[in-house]
Amino acid sequence: MMKRNRSCVLALCVAAALGTASLGGCSVGEALHEGVTAVAESASKAARFDVSGTIEQTTMLDNDVLTVVAESLEYRNDVAYLKLSLTNNTEGTIDVTACTGGYDANYVNDCMLSEGYFSCEIPAGETAEDEVDFSLQELQLYGIQKISVLGLGLRVVDEEYDELFKDMVEVKTLLYGSEGVDSSTFAGSIDSPALAEKLEYEFKAASTTAPDLAETDIEIPAAFLFINKDGDIAVMAELRNNTEETLRVQAGNITINGLAAYEGESWSGGTVAAGKRGVMSLRLSSVVEYGDLLFDSSKAAEDADSTEGKEGVDLSNVKEIGMTISTKDANGNTISDPVDVAFAF
Repeated sequence: MMKRNRSCVLALCVAAALGTASLGGCSVGEALHEGVTAVAESASKAARFDVSGTIEQTTMLDNDVLTVVAESLEYRNDVAYLKLSLTNNTEGTIDVTACTGGYDANYVNDCMLSEGYFSCEIPAGETAEDEVDFSLQELQLYGIQKISVLGLGLRVVDEEYDELFKDMVEVKTLLYGSEGVDSSTFAGSIDSPALAEKLEYEFKAASTTAPDLAETDIEIPAAFLFINKDGDIAVMAELRNNTEETLRVQAGNITINGLAAYEGESWSGGTVAAGKRGVMSLRLSSVVEYGDLLFDSSKAAEDADSTEGKEGVDLSNVKEIGMTISTKDANGNTISDPVDVAFAF
């Protein structure tokens, strides 16, 4: 039986709108809202997601290890459901996973996603059936208004945890090749007053003060400070892989307003396939909370003008986020060492 977990970036940012997660809200002070683009009261109605992107039964993978057939793609309650049948072609039990820490390479059209998790244990020679789901509201936030291609990054291991298969497989919908499928971006969608009103968020664009990122093979065209109606704050940056190989992108060594919030090269990471884009999300309260033991409180005390810095950073007055970005290839080999990136708000 497959196990599904709706673990997505959007759940961290607009959970109240989606109802998929419960977040501890924080009070957003006036300083944060200076220069923030607020939800427009007279925003036009947000465009409806095009649900005509259905599929015919399609074999996504067929080898000595696994056969994967996409049976149908249906849209219900603002969620796209991809029904799969998976057949174990080996003589032993296998585990099939997608969108896990070991391999997160799902995508829709030209955009990598953190949705579509599943984990499935299949005995030898047997077939399992289940559904993988994708939130239409998250797709819209990322600039996707219709599904042309849906890809899954699959990893298969045997009972000894030896890896038998790891790669991306995809299914094309009836909208494949239609006009304007990949014309939008995250940066072009997040500043839509209609979408902001629908998902109840505010945002503030950042200016990137990073050096040339050419050595990382990653481009960061835009970043935003993203605030939902409960005051939960995240930094969201659009990444683009302009190379011909899949890259693993890691973010680490995070600072908030110049204070060390997390030390280490790998706070978060994600796969960006060749020629595709993705959205990196850092929920700031989680960074501070998880990195509490690594938070340099002595530095905070030295740098802060008040005793407030001794206990942590003031998330209601975020002026600058710093981090390092590094990249590896699909096999974990280093492409670039950490490069400093800073976003000023």
